[in-house]
Amino acid sequence: MIKLLTISFLVYIHSSSALKLVVSGYNNKLAVYNVDGNSVQHSVDWEVGAAGQDMTWLQIDGDQIWAGHEVGEYEGQANSVVSRWQVSADGSSLQRQEYVGTGSVYTAHLLVDKDKSMAYAANYGGSTFSVLTLSDGGLGELNMVESYGENCRDASHPHQTYAKDNWVWVVDLGCDKIWHYTLKDGSNDQLEATGSTTVRAGAGPRHMIIHPTKDLMFLLCELQSLVQVYK
Repeated sequence: MIKLLTISFLVYIHSSSALKLVVSGYNNKLAVYNVDGNSVQHSVDWEVGAAGQDMTWLQIDGDQIWAGHEVGEYEGQANSVVSRWQVSADGSSLQRQEYVGTGSVYTAHLLVDKDKSMAYAANYGGSTFSVLTLSDGGLGELNMVESYGENCRDASHPHQTYAKDNWVWVVDLGCDKIWHYTLKDGSNDQLEATGSTTVRAGAGPRHMIIHPTKDLMFLLCELQSLVQVYK
């Protein structure tokens, strides 16, 4: 029996004429597919070895890929990490550039905000939210680790981070909450907690997105199969 588990299914433009899909999961390789009209054809597998273990969340940035590793240990250290990778000129391989520990375990989501020179990691298995700085076009240092869990329905499970302007939100599936942060005045790398939004009990919020032109937020809830709308 063959078991296939796909965690991330992402689209990126590798060249001006080719649309490609990158698929990652709980393994040591990523699969790349060419899209031509209604046809999807497997192109190449990027073998990333132990250094690319469980890259279950990817953010495509031109010919670079930022990744969150949903692991409890990485290269002998009890930690999950986020990393940056470079696609080779011919598109046949992927090479790790650097990585930084999240100060926690089992990172489920990574958001890189190059405009603010920040990166945010939601650590599902660690009940934490990590803030990292960017430096010289790559990952810099771990800046902050915030822990959750008091008075929650379940163990805290931060599943996603979303950012807009100076605001940052952390979607917590286990606590049925969205945690609110803002960048401190006069600081480009310090976040300040400003409160939270309580979601319907037992809903299990997983991912959010903000409407591009209206003051509306759409929240996907896993445990009760809901989509909620907030103003």
